[in-house]
Amino acid sequence: GLTVDLVLLYVIFALSRLRRQAEHLSQGHAATLDRTVKLRMITDNIPLLIAYVDRDQRFRFTNEAFHAKYGGNAVSIVGRTLRETMPDDIFTLTQKFVHRALAGEKVLYDKRESSGQVTESTYLPQRDARGAVVGFYALVTDITERKRIEDALSEQARVLTQANIDIEQFAYMVKYGMTPMQALQSAT
Repeated sequence: GLTVDLVLLYVIFALSRLRRQAEHLSQGHAATLDRTVKLRMITDNIPLLIAYVDRDQRFRFTNEAFHAKYGGNAVSIVGRTLRETMPDDIFTLTQKFVHRALAGEKVLYDKRESSGQVTESTYLPQRDARGAVVGFYALVTDITERKRIEDALSEQARVLTQANIDIEQFAYMVKYGMTPMQALQSAT
């Protein structure tokens, strides 16, 4: 009688408590899933190539811009190594930067591709709770237009510098009443 009723009451109480815990976990899981979906939407809609590479040089995350540039999709890239997914020349070029990132250094470098496109890559080390590097985030931006503008500005600066030199030489000739031929003869 009474013992069975107490056991039954305890079981009902325990099941009720387990149900509340399961609901709480389910809500937490739903919130985590919602955050994951939102983060994926953000990373897939920015004009920046994003990847996460672990300590073993294995892709653990890539966004849609990454897939558009290098082909494939998350299923065909995530879980594979840099060596397995990159052409030999790019793999060789990036290894010194990858090693620096995995050593804990923030790395920034530009690369001009055969197509003429210029990219800026940033590798940001990821550390665990103890501070050990466990991988790095790779962020790649197309800076072709910026480089074109920088190159044009450099060329303009070179032309202006030469024009200033020419003007100074002309002013010198005028100041001393020299013809261009006399200026050349006095310079030798």
